[in-house]
Amino acid sequence: MLCQACIGFLQALQKQVTQKLRSAEKDEWVPHKYHSSYTGFKNAIMLPCAICKKSWSKLRTCREFATDATTLNFISTANWCIPPSHATTGEVEIALEFWSGADFIMRDMFALKPAGWKLELGPVKDTRKARNTGEESLAKLSRFWVDKCQREHKLCQPWHARRQPTRLVYIDRSSDILRLCEGDEIPKDESYVSLSHCWGKLPNKIILTQANISKWRKQLPPLKPMQTFIDAIDFTRKLGISYIWIDSLCIIQDSEADWRKESTLMSEVYLNALVNITASWAADDSKGCYVDRDPEIVLSVSLLFKRGAMEAIALADEDTNIISLQAAENEPILEGQYRLQWLNMWHDEVLGAPVSSRGWIVQERFLAPRLLYFTQGQLCFECCEMQASESYPGGFQDHGLPYFGFAKFQPSLAGVCHDSRSLGTELVNEPDSIKQAMKVWAAAVHTYSAADLTFGKDKLVAISGVAKELAPSMHCRYLAGHWEHDLERQLGWRGTDDRSKRPIEYRAPSWAWTSVDGCIRYFLDLYQEGCVHHSLVEIQSVRVTPLSVENPFGQITGGVLKLRGQLISIEVQELDHDRWSTKQKILVDGVQTKLIMQSDQPIEPEALASRLFAVPLEVITGKTLDFGALVLEEMTFGSRQFRRIGWIGMMGPFTLFEELGHTWSEEDFDNDPLLKHFGKAETGENGIWEYASQEARQLYNLEIY
Repeated sequence: MLCQACIGFLQALQKQVTQKLRSAEKDEWVPHKYHSSYTGFKNAIMLPCAICKKSWSKLRTCREFATDATTLNFISTANWCIPPSHATTGEVEIALEFWSGADFIMRDMFALKPAGWKLELGPVKDTRKARNTGEESLAKLSRFWVDKCQREHKLCQPWHARRQPTRLVYIDRSSDILRLCEGDEIPKDESYVSLSHCWGKLPNKIILTQANISKWRKQLPPLKPMQTFIDAIDFTRKLGISYIWIDSLCIIQDSEADWRKESTLMSEVYLNALVNITASWAADDSKGCYVDRDPEIVLSVSLLFKRGAMEAIALADEDTNIISLQAAENEPILEGQYRLQWLNMWHDEVLGAPVSSRGWIVQERFLAPRLLYFTQGQLCFECCEMQASESYPGGFQDHGLPYFGFAKFQPSLAGVCHDSRSLGTELVNEPDSIKQAMKVWAAAVHTYSAADLTFGKDKLVAISGVAKELAPSMHCRYLAGHWEHDLERQLGWRGTDDRSKRPIEYRAPSWAWTSVDGCIRYFLDLYQEGCVHHSLVEIQSVRVTPLSVENPFGQITGGVLKLRGQLISIEVQELDHDRWSTKQKILVDGVQTKLIMQSDQPIEPEALASRLFAVPLEVITGKTLDFGALVLEEMTFGSRQFRRIGWIGMMGPFTLFEELGHTWSEEDFDNDPLLKHFGKAETGENGIWEYASQEARQLYNLEIY
């Protein structure tokens, strides 16, 4: 069922979309009036309107939507467009926007797709009445997804020797008894489930210790405070599986030795699991996996656009909504059956869920061949070849819509998973395998560095499983979050926000991104098509000392990078920590440079040592122009031993830099007191930047710790 506001908007779209397809401005958004009052919107929800109920499930959680003034000044608009990439597919993107007066609250995104996209229901009809995500019908749907993946998906098949984890929890299917089992007691072909969850700050956590491990081998205690564990075990039983791995129940939490050993095996635990259950919505282990929900929000919306007066039509799909428009026979209008895909659902309920803020979830999601997400509204599934939900059980139609981050279209976590499987099964011997592996790693680093870790010392450990799996494709040493191949390119990392900081405790050398807490723009454009990288330094050697020689991907105790490069003294007089600010004053030989400095952590200019240096690192030419230098602090006067404190260069794309108030020309490479040390870049034909040969410069042997 649809409300009059949605019907009116869709009728307008039905008439206008064919005209838009013939116009040159297909990608321009077309606005239309929508609900003009909060009362009207609430009445539509009570109807219930299938579209408005979906938007309401998101709107009611917005902080901005919490005051009487918001509802009093409620305004909404419905907008649609045809992106150029969809001009031949007949797809339309829809944006429902909600405002409080002039203040924007939220945007809900949908895609209107032709009925050529078949909705594969499988066993999902049973879930349409499920008011809780723990019902048996959801387990039936999950088995359908897992079985389909095992049968049909090439990239999801194991390509490595399988072994059981050190310990697993055994689920007696004939009783409620649980006990801890040793992995070597379990047949290798016996399936198990793994769990991803938020520990939270519960006062009485149930954890495995040296004192209780003997008792647990006979029987685990009641898990009542830990509802997430109870639900995960219950669902594992419904899947017909007898074993589950839960970190706090299978790793001895008060044994540093056991933790160190198990952390090196973490990648195998998730890789070998049949499926990983993710308690997405739960902020701590008392919340559980299951949630009561409104099943009507889960239903997909089917639309039949037709010409003429409204009339009853017998349709196979009982939930199809009819959009009818009075129009002349020769007047072109949208006709046929369409599906309305809710684009925000995956982003909000999976990627934006509490568990996704955990640093550990990155490698858990990366490594697990299949994942079941228990979200706030519905059950979702992901593997290397498909993302699906109760609303779209046959999988989302992956036409590259930007709101999902599908594997084939951008370096999202799904893309990381997809590309990793490709690397592991097909591309190991390809010449470009390193470049593809580096792209995967860069995407993982970008997502991982934005997440939270309870213990900073786990920075390297919590992503070590990803590094371990990519290592065979890299064909080089792993160095505290970097790779030896093309290391000079990787040194140009910088933060993306103003909250980055370095911990007091040593974790990694200052030249490594792992030495900083905060979201890192690593080297996403390291091998950007149409661009050429020109290195201005020469790496002589690099050494990293692991805490354990058996685990080169884990914690380290030290590291030093030796390189040859220029050493240019700089003086910082003013420094604004806004990442995009130009309110700085940095002098070279008494003259201010136009380059912008970004410190690795907030620091006042007066607290900076007087011995600061810039080391020109790189110039990137081609379709765009970029350049940058390391900012180093000398540890002891005249020692030539340094630590990195930041970066100076062009912050962001060339065009954006100009918008911030800086204009650039070829003359800047001659006149700017710092940029002139980078060599010479010139614009050639068609505005393509080219790098001229650099004049001989004095180089120094530098050690960076």
